[in-house]
Amino acid sequence: MLDKRSLQSQATDLLREDILRGQYPPAHRLTEFALSKQFGLSRSTARGGLQQLAAEGLVHRIPYTGWEIPSLNEHDLWELQTLRGVLEGLAARLAAEGIQPDGKTRLDRAYALLCKAATAKRRKDVMSFDWGLHQTIVELSGNGRLLRHYKLVEQQVRLHIAITNERYDDLEAIATSHGSVVAAIVAGDGDKAELLARSHNADIELPTAAK
Repeated sequence: MLDKRSLQSQATDLLREDILRGQYPPAHRLTEFALSKQFGLSRSTARGGLQQLAAEGLVHRIPYTGWEIPSLNEHDLWELQTLRGVLEGLAARLAAEGIQPDGKTRLDRAYALLCKAATAKRRKDVMSFDWGLHQTIVELSGNGRLLRHYKLVEQQVRLHIAITNERYDDLEAIATSHGSVVAAIVAGDGDKAELLARSHNADIELPTAAK
């Protein structure tokens, strides 16, 4: 039998994936009562899961009324885009400068999964493997503190990837846009890897007011 902690963890994971898949639109309200019925949990356990997702930036607490899926405006997306540029740019440089054969294998495998999903037109898998590739690069940086800082915002990064990828119909272009970054890391070119990683995160066109 699963204990309370396990039930809360599983329910939180399921709700997180639903949010990242876009099952709940921005500004959608969530209540502890409805979620407790949906997952067969107590309201206090459902509340614990929502508090975890709030800490990850995936829901907001609305005093006296419940919880809400955040509406990310262009400025929010710009903030995430620029933050990713800094963190992932540094990660790409460090990964390139310290790349080892096993790291090259991991990186090539992560990129191949993304390309395969794109070729098969599996949009949800493309989103998942897109994030997985970036996560792999950060892990290959070998910088524990960088990895811990990235984990603080990783769910918001996943949400950013999901939102921005929805703007593009060409899934194969999304996949191949990562190819030059991967190639630079595998080649051990730290300068080029950082430049390309930062450029990759600067692709999104934003209104002048949001820049």
